[in-house]
Amino acid sequence: SDCYYGNANLLQGNSSVGTGLCGVIGATRGNDIGIEGICDAVQLMLLRAVPEGDEYDKDVAVAIQYAVNNGADIILIAAHKGITEDSKILWEALDMAERKGILVVHGVGEEPTNMDTDPSCPTGLKANGLRYPNYINVGASMADGHPVNLSNYGKKMVDLFAPGWGIYSCDAGDNYFKLNGTNAAAAIVAGVAALIKSRMPKITATELKRCIVETATLGKDLEVYRPMNPDEGVNNLLGPD
Repeated sequence: SDCYYGNANLLQGNSSVGTGLCGVIGATRGNDIGIEGICDAVQLMLLRAVPEGDEYDKDVAVAIQYAVNNGADIILIAAHKGITEDSKILWEALDMAERKGILVVHGVGEEPTNMDTDPSCPTGLKANGLRYPNYINVGASMADGHPVNLSNYGKKMVDLFAPGWGIYSCDAGDNYFKLNGTNAAAAIVAGVAALIKSRMPKITATELKRCIVETATLGKDLEVYRPMNPDEGVNNLLGPD
């Protein structure tokens, strides 16, 4: 209930990331200026829950709740950290999104760690340990398909990888810059989801997730470099899965 706080100042501190993610998703197409966003039929609801440093779980939960209550079809969570201080409030917010049939897309972070054994928060797991069926965890890949060496990864917990290095996008103040990381990758997935939703408005969140995940290029039987492990100091090849 304690959710009526904050302000409308989106430019305090470093606002480049949020602006860049919005540009990836919905920058104006066909005007020969800057970049072209993925979906030209999208409305963006920018909720800044992480002004500087690590976020509070409550602020992320309140932002999710606000998006749910104000008609969002897709929620992009551009926040991740190693420790949660209030899982319950996050579960309550994500349960709301599931009940409302909203797709949630989350960039998994850049520690880099194996999400299967050391997941970043929010994890996409329910209180009972099961995965949310409307939740996509996204890692970041290079142009050649190999994971970015700082991206988190995980056979079970990361649903797919998307381009997340050198993504040219809009910056605050009528400028442009290059985005790196799993947030950029998640924005690409969210943009694709918005494009599909704009063409098939009655598609459910679970159908939308399945449409995206099951049509991703499979890496089975391909050798790809696992992200850099700081303890080992070298890239290691993943197995055949």
